[in-house]
Amino acid sequence: ASGEYKEIFFGNPDSWFSPLGKHSLPHCLLDGSPLKIEDVEKNEPDKWKTTDTWRGRNGVCLVLDGRKSPAIENPGITYLAGKEHLEDLITNFGEDSMQLWTYGIGRMPPSGVVETLISPQDLRTAGGQLPVEQLVYPTTDLAGLDPSGGRDGVRLTRIRVGMGPSGHPSIAILNVHPITVKITAGDISGQIATQAATKLREWGIPIKDFAADATGNQGAQVDRIEQEMGQRGACRVFFSGPSTERPISASGHTARQHYNDHATELLANFAAIVRQGRMRGITDPIAHQITTRRAIKQNGRMKAEEKDDWKGRNQDRSPDDLDSAVCAVELAIRRKVIRPYIDARAVAAPRDEDSFFLPAGRRANYMDRLRRAARVAGR
Repeated sequence: ASGEYKEIFFGNPDSWFSPLGKHSLPHCLLDGSPLKIEDVEKNEPDKWKTTDTWRGRNGVCLVLDGRKSPAIENPGITYLAGKEHLEDLITNFGEDSMQLWTYGIGRMPPSGVVETLISPQDLRTAGGQLPVEQLVYPTTDLAGLDPSGGRDGVRLTRIRVGMGPSGHPSIAILNVHPITVKITAGDISGQIATQAATKLREWGIPIKDFAADATGNQGAQVDRIEQEMGQRGACRVFFSGPSTERPISASGHTARQHYNDHATELLANFAAIVRQGRMRGITDPIAHQITTRRAIKQNGRMKAEEKDDWKGRNQDRSPDDLDSAVCAVELAIRRKVIRPYIDARAVAAPRDEDSFFLPAGRRANYMDRLRRAARVAGR
């Protein structure tokens, strides 16, 4: 044998603490100059020697930066990811999302970036709290309920889905109705059912256009509302179990590939539609609850902060406004009147699109580059 031995590890970088990240920890540049993680994130070198050694020799980490893909200059190279792939990730996950860094750019998400389902900046940029816009007929009205067993604030939310000014299906949050429960009056389930049924009739929403959180024992509450309405067929939403195989991007990525569980999938779909500028009328409570819900990487996939952990940081209040709206949006997705993604390839690019793909030395800091890419995707 020659005595030469080589191993090659490759993958999508998501954390310096993952197996791939640990094998990629920087030791120095190829010329021997010292290199720290902070230097890698700031200067974005494409090659460095790693701290891992084999028989006294350091390994080498190579970065295939998605922004330098040959397919960007030559779209005919279809077997490599190109500009459309980056635009798709930016449009559906955000300009500073872990998905963009991990699956698009191919670099570690920068340290110190606090990942939430959607940032306040993205919410403002997308106009989520602007007044409701006129949607093009035909429209569909749907409602969602978070029963909470009557323990927390019970919310019934009405949304309208139709074609928005952007030319894509959009959502208007029309009402967030509080249901008042009197503990001393007893029959809490009956109180919720009566008030919910009364409001659904007032809004003209039949039971088939109604969704509710049925996680745990809350399914019995949905049964009670169906009984009160004299109809069956409510949509039961479960914030538990594994994520699904439903597509979450135009390139065919599935929820199971990106999200650790079904609760994360439901919340991330809601956040994606907001980020794409396709939701209006978001109330202050919903805005607070979605922009403060943290997300972490677990087994290479996103996982939303557990509800109990979020409550622990928010005076033990439950995110009922958000959950009721998420239920309504989930029904809209199931009914296929809206998708949690748009096809960025159908959006015309402005003239400054190519500036994003200049060599690293000629670009500004990474946030500026990402904002330019966001404009390319028409966000």
